Amino acid sequence: MKKQALTLIISYLLLNMGIPVALSRLTWMNQGQRSLYLLVLCQLLTMIIAYLLYKDELKKQWLDLKAQNFRQLFPKQFLKLYFAMLVIRIISMQIIGLFVDPNLLGQNQEIINQIAQSTPYIMTFFMTVLFAPFVEELVFRQALIGSFQSKKWINIMTFVSVILFTLAHMMHWADFVIYLPMAAIIVYFYRHYQENVIASMAFHGLNNLIAALLLSFLP
Repeated sequence: MKKQALTLIISYLLLNMGIPVALSRLTWMNQGQRSLYLLVLCQLLTMIIAYLLYKDELKKQWLDLKAQNFRQLFPKQFLKLYFAMLVIRIISMQIIGLFVDPNLLGQNQEIINQIAQSTPYIMTFFMTVLFAPFVEELVFRQALIGSFQSKKWINIMTFVSVILFTLAHMMHWADFVIYLPMAAIIVYFYRHYQENVIASMAFHGLNNLIAALLLSFLP
């Protein structure tokens, strides 16, 4: 794996898991919204590091994407796969619900919803629509898959990427029915456009934008 990728992965784990978790144990950090502001600061630092590490590749991939007629193809592809994802989720949740308490499904999403309702909208927008698509795609797609040239290893790391992304968003084992379809479709965009992380960022970001808008308008 490239040094560039390792640097990003370590920074991501340290700034978004290690430091926030460690500081959250301090009493003064749990007063008011200090812990939330700390998390946003860590996410902002992660974004800056990610951009500095991959800015040249991002510029090149944007030009490559334009050459692939992405602007014309993406809207139709997004709608088709977005609704396919929803259908798969609904069917899967109905099946899993026969064996698992339905209240256990989507706990991670429920926590996100609760945080969003008690957080200024601009911060929620930053965390879900800007930070998550940008950083998570660079970590789970570009760093994990894009570091390899061999077709064999690209295929192996594609599988690893989907599994790790799904696990990172799960609170209960049954949550895979919610996040696995999303992970698979995101990685499809990445691979379909010749390992182009901007393509996967586009789907991830638009998916999260829809969720954020629904969360703000629905009771």
